[in-house]
Amino acid sequence: MDKMIVHWEHVFFPDMVTFECIQVRPGFDKKVQMVKNNFFIFLNGKPARATQRFDSVFYDLYRDFKIPPRTIPLAILNIKAEDDAYFLILHGDGLRKFYFKPEYEKRIYELLRSFLWKLFNKLLMEKEFQDQLSRD
Repeated sequence: MDKMIVHWEHVFFPDMVTFECIQVRPGFDKKVQMVKNNFFIFLNGKPARATQRFDSVFYDLYRDFKIPPRTIPLAILNIKAEDDAYFLILHGDGLRKFYFKPEYEKRIYELLRSFLWKLFNKLLMEKEFQDQLSRD
């Protein structure tokens, strides 16, 4: 079971923004039926909604790695951010939607995409290696 779980934490701006994520290993189980509802975001430990642009950083990555959209695994992401790094809007449905401030947004998305690209490459290489071992 723990081969299926990936836990990572990465600091993007020291003392400003840290991402911590627990997710099912991408592409590990082709039987997982997933849609966008299985991506949970927390901002400083409280449920939040991100912008469509933020969500697309993750979903575009799965597309780039040719992971079937219906098998996108469960991901729980906690963003630890100082108040100076984001705007927060409260919606009538009780959820909070956050936006990174313009001076951080572009750089955070670039760093996040780069970090996740490297992580996915590593995970998929490990999977290919394990698949090769099991065939031999």
